[in-house]
Amino acid sequence: MANEEWTKRFLRLACYSPKDTREPRGPEHMAKMKAARGPYSDPRDTYIARTIRHAFESSRGEPLSTGQLVKEIFGWQLRVERKPLKSWHYQNVRRALRKVASPIGRASTRGRSVLWQPDERMGLRDRARHKLARPRKYPM
Repeated sequence: MANEEWTKRFLRLACYSPKDTREPRGPEHMAKMKAARGPYSDPRDTYIARTIRHAFESSRGEPLSTGQLVKEIFGWQLRVERKPLKSWHYQNVRRALRKVASPIGRASTRGRSVLWQPDERMGLRDRARHKLARPRKYPM
């Protein structure tokens, strides 16, 4: 008896976990779990998504390039920390853009970044049109 306890204690300390012996759950359990979960919603409103939406609203319907959006999202933070832009900054912005915008072409600037136009998934069509009709306070 003491030998079994010692063995269990030793195996627990060695991070050994015995094989899971529970019965597998069937499709009725999965249906119950899916019913308990809420419906799939639109993409989460992350910092990058909020900044992308704000950038498209302030552009008044103009398409924006990936480079412009990366500078809009990460520019201030990187200037404060005195760090350069990395490839993952661009990858994260492109991943967020694929959820709410569609590529419409390439920019004519150096590097030829992709130009993006917001989709109806972002919900900017009416707001952008409304902002276009409103005159600007300050001339550009």
